[in-house]
Amino acid sequence: IGGIYVGSIRGGPVKRLLENDASPDYAMGRLFFAQGKTLMTATFDPTTQQIKGEMTGTDVEALFDPSTGKSMFSVSLSGSLVAVEDSPTARSTLVWIDRAGAETGVAAPESHYNSFRLAPDSRRVAVSRNDQQAGDRGIWLIDLARGLETKFTLEPSDEIRPVWSPDSLKVAFSTDADGPYNVVIRPADRSESEARMRAVPRDQEPLDWSPDGKSLLVQDAFGGGDDSALGILDLKTEETTVWLK
Repeated sequence: IGGIYVGSIRGGPVKRLLENDASPDYAMGRLFFAQGKTLMTATFDPTTQQIKGEMTGTDVEALFDPSTGKSMFSVSLSGSLVAVEDSPTARSTLVWIDRAGAETGVAAPESHYNSFRLAPDSRRVAVSRNDQQAGDRGIWLIDLARGLETKFTLEPSDEIRPVWSPDSLKVAFSTDADGPYNVVIRPADRSESEARMRAVPRDQEPLDWSPDGKSLLVQDAFGGGDDSALGILDLKTEETTVWLK
């Protein structure tokens, strides 16, 4: 059943918060989500797990990716928001959006973006995009202050779904280098060796990193085929448990 759900990664009941909306993100006491193409926002209390007041729309129409079921926007812990605006072409631009929903500038130039994630400190954005020369998808890190971009993955394989650690020092992503898409964690400055999570014989892609840095929320094809579920990947034990089917 579609919609937005809320629950604790420590276990307990999972509640359906909104019926027909998608792509939730949370920052500074506010819930951001997509209603169709329109980016919406509302005050949300994580303690009571309730929306307070009215939901308000913005003037932003975020690009929707039907292959993942996600609208392409990301919110940092400080409340900064970056979005790929809906476009009839395959190329898109990352833009800054303020809390009133107004576009305030370009964050990254036009390109073939597949997915992206703004770092919690708002200094960099990690993007997965088509590499026209290599013929695959890779990940770049873009320094937003200087406008500089660095190729983060150099392997001859697809790397997708970048997710930042809470301290903005590491990036988790999924790669099909060994077959199914599996999770890899790599320091953003590449100063240390990467950590490859225990290989599983199915696609597993990171969606978010827990605030304490101990686990990842992943989209996991537990049942095989096109079916998938949300799982919690414990970074210490490397075990994944089903959270929501």
